[in-house]
Amino acid sequence: MRRRIALVTALALAALMITPIASGLQSDADGPPDVVIDGTGALKASGKGKVVVRGDGFVRLAMTGRLVIHDHAGDATITFRKFDSPPPETDTTRVIIDDFSGVVTIEGSDFTVTARGTIRRLKADGSGVAFLKGRGWWRAKGVGHGHWSPGGMRIQYTL
Repeated sequence: MRRRIALVTALALAALMITPIASGLQSDADGPPDVVIDGTGALKASGKGKVVVRGDGFVRLAMTGRLVIHDHAGDATITFRKFDSPPPETDTTRVIIDDFSGVVTIEGSDFTVTARGTIRRLKADGSGVAFLKGRGWWRAKGVGHGHWSPGGMRIQYTL
């Protein structure tokens, strides 16, 4: 009987531990959007904090900080212009740079770009979701503008 109680207790504790781990695997760009943009032009943003862009089309990002790029479809063209050293190799579908300082441009059909640090300029064109967390501003020509949320906000865009 004691073994059965111990087993049930262990299973219950394991289930409680798995739930936060599984929810932590969800991307910041997932979930319902706070703002929906359906228009012309491009989504532009600038600030300090965390930015995640998941989508297709085109993203140009001038920044200083940590940069992670996932090319989910394997068809993205990634170009770098670093301010202080030669560009990294980009022949893989995943790029991680801890101390990036420069401009990166991504064009493709399914990619995720995650940046932490100072975002000097972000421009996204195509369709997708941008997650902005920290302090900064965003705008889309003819559609609207606003400020980043310290807790994070999602902007769904089709431009």
